[in-house]
Amino acid sequence: MRLKDTVIKILRTPVNGLFRILDRAVGWLLALGLVRRTYSRISRLGLLQKTTHLVAVVFVLSLLARVAMFLAFPSFYPRQASQLEADSYFYDQSALNGMDNGHFSTFWSPGFSMFLASIYTLFGHSSVAPALVLIVLGSAVSVVMFLVSMKIFNSRKTAFLAALIIAIEPTLVREAPMILTDTLSLFVFSLVIYFVASDLLKPRLWYSGALGGLLAFLVLTRPQYEILIPLYLLFLVALFVRSKKIKVKDVVLKVAVFIVILGLVLGPWMAYTNDTLGRPVIVTNGGVNFYMGNNENATGRAMGVPLDTADELWANSEGYRRGFEFIKQNPLDALVLDLKKIVLMVFAPQRMPGEWTYNPPPFWTSLIYGLATNIGFILVEIVGFLGLVSAYRRRLPTVVPFVVIALAFYAIPVVYVVEDRYLISIVPILALFGAEYLRTTMKGILLPSTRTASS
Repeated sequence: MRLKDTVIKILRTPVNGLFRILDRAVGWLLALGLVRRTYSRISRLGLLQKTTHLVAVVFVLSLLARVAMFLAFPSFYPRQASQLEADSYFYDQSALNGMDNGHFSTFWSPGFSMFLASIYTLFGHSSVAPALVLIVLGSAVSVVMFLVSMKIFNSRKTAFLAALIIAIEPTLVREAPMILTDTLSLFVFSLVIYFVASDLLKPRLWYSGALGGLLAFLVLTRPQYEILIPLYLLFLVALFVRSKKIKVKDVVLKVAVFIVILGLVLGPWMAYTNDTLGRPVIVTNGGVNFYMGNNENATGRAMGVPLDTADELWANSEGYRRGFEFIKQNPLDALVLDLKKIVLMVFAPQRMPGEWTYNPPPFWTSLIYGLATNIGFILVEIVGFLGLVSAYRRRLPTVVPFVVIALAFYAIPVVYVVEDRYLISIVPILALFGAEYLRTTMKGILLPSTRTASS
């Protein structure tokens, strides 16, 4: 890797990103006006008088956006299971193998393959049925985050705005119908956020049990979330230190319940991999992904690497070995590569539609939607971090854990590769705190005052 060329590419990226922001600014201002008018009309209809009405409105808006996306781009979302490609194809095959002989892939996340197998058992082998289920789950994320926002901020305006951001954020809308792990894991993660917030505000023993089960399934569905397991244990210790009402035995009991439930859910799969591979593992693709993002030809994005994955355990360990060897032998190049990954996350985190399929759409379709998706994510990032800073200054008891979670999820792509699927989990947290920031700092600008809507 030539250092000069890499530095030029890094400097060029924010310039291109700034141009994209300016290019789409007018469109987003028009969208802001649309949000204002829609909010006013819904308010006049009296739909904001009850929380149940708001939840229904949020869910319907989310559902309509995702269904429209699914119907508008049939080439992106195959209507036949035989048309599935890339990762979707391998998850599909793992599900079929699991149904036929009970053997799920240990390279591809087993939780999602089991999810597909359960849908195939009920509705037959089809790509439409799981896509529709994922659309519903993706829409439900906005509802869960509405409830989380009400629990933290106790403001229906903030909750509605946070849910609205999630309902229309381009990446979440785009990913929902995809036969991939992202939407399922995001839904489970939103439930994790709900129980973490609940436990921080009013600790309960059963919250720890629920989190143990949810995090276990989440790790089986998307291994990057395994960082949440030690983080939750640290949160429990911090809760004991911060609160005088929490006793040592309460924390010990919560930790014990959490670990027991976690083990009960993960245990069968770990026993299965120990029998089939000779070693208990969750998945075996970590080393391949690590080497993908840390080699002499790495670009910071996903790419092919010369590793034979026939022997999964060897490929996993060999990938980590080669990746660390590259970092050790080329520390400066590795540092520049990490800086480039950071820039890519901020300015170009989303893959273009042409990368979704082996049959790419027309250039202008890719360009327009790619720009909208990037700008949408950048705006959510800006507002979200302003909201986190504002909440920290207000000493909200829930803000520090969510800041830690957000930073952890930002660190993962720097270690591996920049992929929007790694960053998708940050959006609900940014939307949650960004909505409160908008409500408190832009009163009457974003959401106009109404007689029927409470603040």
